[in-house]
Amino acid sequence: MKLISDGCKFFGSSLEGRKTATKHLIGFTHKAPIMIDSLSYIFTFPTTSPKRKNDCIWVFPQHLSRYHKAPHSRTHLIFHNGFEITLDISFDSFSNQLARTSLLHMKLLGNFDKAKRKNLYLTGNTPPSLRAAESTPHYNYDQNNNIPMNHSLLNRTRDDTFTDDTPKL
Repeated sequence: MKLISDGCKFFGSSLEGRKTATKHLIGFTHKAPIMIDSLSYIFTFPTTSPKRKNDCIWVFPQHLSRYHKAPHSRTHLIFHNGFEITLDISFDSFSNQLARTSLLHMKLLGNFDKAKRKNLYLTGNTPPSLRAAESTPHYNYDQNNNIPMNHSLLNRTRDDTFTDDTPKL
């Protein structure tokens, strides 16, 4: 719990604040997933109630490669680095915890996208990721006639070149 709490603090929040946010966003309070960092999308979830300190294991799903049922109502995890572990949590319960974490992740992504769109609307600033890669048109030929074409019909000149008042893309 101390590592989870310290991770939340490192990224500007408290564990209690993250729990409150999870409850607000997806409505879960029991074995709730926690977002540790919103920028790098670091999420974790407990396998049991965190109050059961000796039995609770925190799983970071971004490191999980795959998982499957194991004998005696357990779940076997295989991580990207090859590490494997069998946990005392049923496959269905583990899948449910993973689904809750995914729901929290998707809810936050949706909220981030809404905030970006709102900012774009209010400021009129286009984020660099949405701007054209080329600032001027280099391909100004008509495909049918191979005649140079101006991209602005309003400022067209006789020789089909750009004038100083032609808007550039």
